[in-house]
Amino acid sequence: MARYLALSATFTALVLMLARFSKKKGAGVLPRGADKHWKGSMVAFLKKRCYAGPITIWYFDKSDKGAVKRKEYSHMESTPGGKAREIVVHDLDLDPDVGLNKGRTYIIHLGQLLGRRKVIFAKGEVTLKP
Repeated sequence: MARYLALSATFTALVLMLARFSKKKGAGVLPRGADKHWKGSMVAFLKKRCYAGPITIWYFDKSDKGAVKRKEYSHMESTPGGKAREIVVHDLDLDPDVGLNKGRTYIIHLGQLLGRRKVIFAKGEVTLKP
């Protein structure tokens, strides 16, 4: 099961510590930049070591209650893989042209596709400021 996920518009050690030692699901608010994109950093502390290979991030609209159950994501992106690890750091650059909307909250699942199975290592939420 998932462990911790932290999101921040500015990457700081404080975000790492809050995500590592709190029992809450990671959540954050990303401001919109001059280029109309939402940018920030994501740090995920995984409960167990992920497998070597690419890591996939799924974004589900929180207002659509059944989206996660129906596996209907608003956006998906993959990050280059590497060796197996327990901490994942990824810079976010969310574009409104890919289906993400301002003022909405999205549930984030970070995991890997193994065969036909989706293995989730971390979960969190992000709110996109207008």
